[in-house]
Amino acid sequence: MFALAAAATLGLASAVAAGPMRRSSELSIDISAPENVRSLDAMQVTASVTNTGSAPVKVLKAGSVLDNELPTRSFFVSKGDSKVDFSGVKISLAMDKLTEDNYVTIQPGETVNATHDISALYNFEGAGAGDFDIKPVTWFQVPDVSANKVKSIADFSKNDDSRTLNCNDELGACSQGVIAYTVIATTNIYFCDIFYDEVETTQLCSGTTVDERNIRGGTTLHELTHALSDTEDVGYGCAADQELSDSEKISNADNFNCFSTQVYADTQC
Repeated sequence: MFALAAAATLGLASAVAAGPMRRSSELSIDISAPENVRSLDAMQVTASVTNTGSAPVKVLKAGSVLDNELPTRSFFVSKGDSKVDFSGVKISLAMDKLTEDNYVTIQPGETVNATHDISALYNFEGAGAGDFDIKPVTWFQVPDVSANKVKSIADFSKNDDSRTLNCNDELGACSQGVIAYTVIATTNIYFCDIFYDEVETTQLCSGTTVDERNIRGGTTLHELTHALSDTEDVGYGCAADQELSDSEKISNADNFNCFSTQVYADTQC
């Protein structure tokens, strides 16, 4: 038998910008799950996000606890002191390709619910029956046009050739705005149609900017950090990335993208 302990967040969730950055203290998260399940097929968790502020808050659903369509990580699952391996996907997003359908606006006092089937996204079978703790991912993407800082810090030196780079959409995850994704179980990388509209790194010297985040090499590096270093998608957009804490910067895949393209622009153009 599998016992699920759904751990609600204490306090309020930080909100991270989709484009430029702002922090928010208006969103709280609670999660609920069956206390005991006898089948992996019953591994369902509901996340409830409440706007406790006095103004509407618009958030990006992709990669958050409100994303129950793409097989992204919405929760951290552990058994005792050991984490349960995540086997879904981590994505790269083209912010300028997103539509209103990618966002949800939560009105003051409103609670938005999303129910997730997590049975195939975590290695419960490998972990075996027992008690599991489930904690939600607590970052969100919140648009804010007031910030304009551009800079990031990251380091990357690992290299490996034990994965494949693919042009097909094996999991059907190339939805609106998704440039590429990495399947964590295999570390294989899949490029979506938007990737082929991106440009060569040399275009940073004429025709595009670091802020555009439309460099194929930068996107590839973003996904390789998912594959090699298990980075997360805490924030998207170079200005947003710069506003993260030091620990968030080093674990955020988009920081590697922005840092590498900024270095090229500064030293080669």
